[in-house]
Amino acid sequence: RFLPLLHDAISEGLAEGVDDIQAAGAQQLGEGWMHIHDDRNIPPLNRVGDPDDILASVRVQDGKVREPLLFFRPKTYQPMPSYRVCTAHGVTQLTEGLASKLRGLLEERAREESRKTNS
Repeated sequence: RFLPLLHDAISEGLAEGVDDIQAAGAQQLGEGWMHIHDDRNIPPLNRVGDPDDILASVRVQDGKVREPLLFFRPKTYQPMPSYRVCTAHGVTQLTEGLASKLRGLLEERAREESRKTNS
């Protein structure tokens, strides 16, 4: 149940522009597919990270993450199937903006589940 919520938080966070680090990465890339890496094991500059540490990939166009639906195209956020929540480098670590988004979604989910159990 955690992994789908994690991907929802990242996807929504990218679409809302809550993370300056990912926005800077998109601006630097300009065009193409950008990997969203777990901060526990950041790859060296211009290198692809360990597949266990790549959370997802997202299409970047004109230096911006193109996440919302555009002319009925599907969203470009693609979760990495090989991502692992826990590796030899530790547990999931997100950038500040994405971590804040995840925290908000987790708190919202906890409130919803609490209401269900109290009803």
